[in-house]
Amino acid sequence: MKEEKEEKKGISDSDVEIPQKKKRKKKKELITPTRIIRYTMIAVYVLLVFFLSSPYISASLYIKEDLTVSFFADEAYSKRSTQEEIDNAEKELSAAIDSLEKNPDADVNVYKATLSLPTAEYDWTYHIGKDIKADKLVETIDKAKDIDRRYYTEESVKKLNDATLNAQKALCATVNIKQSALQLMVGGSVSESYGGNTSASIGRYILIYALAFLPVIGVFFATFDTRRHLKNIYGFICSVLALLDIILLIYPMVGIGSVLSIFLYLLLFFLSALGFYAKQQEDYIVAHPEKEAEFSEKHPQFVKALINYKSATVPEQRKRDRDYSSAQNAKKHGRSRKN
Repeated sequence: MKEEKEEKKGISDSDVEIPQKKKRKKKKELITPTRIIRYTMIAVYVLLVFFLSSPYISASLYIKEDLTVSFFADEAYSKRSTQEEIDNAEKELSAAIDSLEKNPDADVNVYKATLSLPTAEYDWTYHIGKDIKADKLVETIDKAKDIDRRYYTEESVKKLNDATLNAQKALCATVNIKQSALQLMVGGSVSESYGGNTSASIGRYILIYALAFLPVIGVFFATFDTRRHLKNIYGFICSVLALLDIILLIYPMVGIGSVLSIFLYLLLFFLSALGFYAKQQEDYIVAHPEKEAEFSEKHPQFVKALINYKSATVPEQRKRDRDYSSAQNAKKHGRSRKN
């Protein structure tokens, strides 16, 4: 009776022969042009991330007579101030500091973190006349620049900024500023070098953060996309967007970090185009193994290795995996019918 029941229930486990799953031998990786290009792209992205800590901005700024800032030395205010003008500028700035009004809408409980990374590096130069005492004015200017303007009303802050610029104008102040992309992300802008408002627009912050995120995302594309064109497509998009970003954000304050990044993004654009071509060529060679003799005229060893590596070894391993999966499914199906 038991034997009859087993025949009705279906195939027993002993009826299914499961082929032994052979361990895939770890073959030596074939160094193809696409792999060389991909490794080079990874190296380029890593260098781009490294250059984010290099000076992206490098500029000399000068105060003009109308209390605006210029990049051109010939527009700078060059008249030397008298001691009386220096003293008056110091009194005006001190009065502006004392008359600051608290902004009732500001969150006074906001925690202001002490940043380990300074927002910029400033190298100040003051052109002071002979026998002029300006130490007190310089100290007051430094005090004004350290004030967090977020907690005060817009009108009082404008008065403070104008007084700061007027004081620096009295000293014929110029400043050499250096700022990395990471420093730009931490906060601040070029205007803070003259005690101005450090806030930036949303669009500017998007450009600043794009400098960092574009190469970081590129590292992941180039690392994990080993077979498709996604890394090449992203390389095109990334290089174009990054070049536009640098031009819109940095020019004309180009530093060594932005210059080197421009060259690397141009190289990335070239590598992406080369990656498209190399991948298409390799796929065509693998798809037409019968043309091995024709392909081998220029690169005999590479073509033969490529065909053997991709069109012979890989499909055989896939066939073995399919046979093993089919047998496992048959065994599982037989057990389910038996139960």
